[in-house]
Amino acid sequence: MKYEEINGVKLAVEEKGKGSMAPLVFVHGWTADMHRWDDQFEFFSKTRRVIRFDLRGHGESEKCTSDMTIQQLSDDLYALLKKLKVKKAVIAGHSMGGMTAQRFTLDHPEMVERLVLVDTTSKMIYAPSVKAQMTAAMIVPFKTFVKINITRAFKKTYPADNLKEMIAISQKTPKNVVMPFFKAMMDFDVLSEVPAIQAKTLIVHGLYDIQLPLHQAVRTGCAIPNAVMKIIDSGHELPLEEPKKLTAAMAEFLKS
Repeated sequence: MKYEEINGVKLAVEEKGKGSMAPLVFVHGWTADMHRWDDQFEFFSKTRRVIRFDLRGHGESEKCTSDMTIQQLSDDLYALLKKLKVKKAVIAGHSMGGMTAQRFTLDHPEMVERLVLVDTTSKMIYAPSVKAQMTAAMIVPFKTFVKINITRAFKKTYPADNLKEMIAISQKTPKNVVMPFFKAMMDFDVLSEVPAIQAKTLIVHGLYDIQLPLHQAVRTGCAIPNAVMKIIDSGHELPLEEPKKLTAAMAEFLKS
């Protein structure tokens, strides 16, 4: 792992593999880190260059205190790829990372060969009762707020010890990073813009995702002209819950 100075913030970055194909770039989600993509990173590094990094404020990246927006994450991704001399890539994003991937593709279509969106949405849409529950969750103590959200993210059959580990990792993300990005996700809306995405797009979504329900992914899939969709028996954390199935779906998409 190395560190790159990107837009005034040191980001933890890891690269592996090589080949003639476009590099595959992984973007993780809210309160997570680059290791969400462990299975896919190792698998695809055998045949192509792969890149993953910790978003600003997350994981081993610098614990900054400002610019917590999806647009800023897109700008960070652009600056990072420029620094790594990547002209065109396959961009894979999970959850908030998928939002970042969409924003990046809209901002820099010439740099995206293909797009992979995992458990994400183009617009946060909730029934009033669900939105009220999420708003209420914000007033509890910070660590409880994180625990509630991370617990909701996994299918109920996910091993309890593994869940505790994921909650602990998320709770290490500072409050002044977690809360602004939570609001950024709540406000995210590119649904009217994504019909402009021309890159071939794979949408992979957990059937039992209650964080970002399946109908939101379907809406995105209907809006992007060259999109295909794969539904997997999982919750919101597909890269952890069903890593082999996600890797297989991506491999099939990338060879077509």
